Amino acid sequence: MSNMLKDNAPKEFASKVDSWLIVLLAIAALYPIGIGVFVLITDHKHGMAGFLATLGSSVIITLIVWLLAVPVRYTVADGQVKVRAGKLIRVNVAIKDIVEVSPSRNMISSPALSMDRLAIKVNKSGNAKLAVLISPEEKSEFMILLSKIDSGLFYDGTKLTRKS
Repeated sequence: MSNMLKDNAPKEFASKVDSWLIVLLAIAALYPIGIGVFVLITDHKHGMAGFLATLGSSVIITLIVWLLAVPVRYTVADGQVKVRAGKLIRVNVAIKDIVEVSPSRNMISSPALSMDRLAIKVNKSGNAKLAVLISPEEKSEFMILLSKIDSGLFYDGTKLTRKS
């Protein structure tokens, strides 16, 4: 296991990545270029303008993906799970507030590049509320690490729960 916790050193987990998502993002970025090439070849009067417009669309889509999703990392450090997605998304969850970490296939938007996810729930006003969905490659290692950091969390081999 790489990046093992040593003397409370930060431990980073990469997001698991579904291949279908990579294909979908590539199509989203490249499709406008394909349309632009088609316009360039078939429309001799406006071909270059059409090509440049679709090239611009492709650049914008790629920039948005880069800003929101490259890279996606989860770091356990300083008593927190620090979620970083791209250049813009930052979510910090205090480990002491976690009441449950369980497998999920919830499709809501989240800083996760896979549908093989973990739902992190925290205690908010006496109720368990979803804080974030993540998709670390090493889900078991992630939950075991949290249980080692906070003795109030129990890992049963499937999910992590707070002891009563």
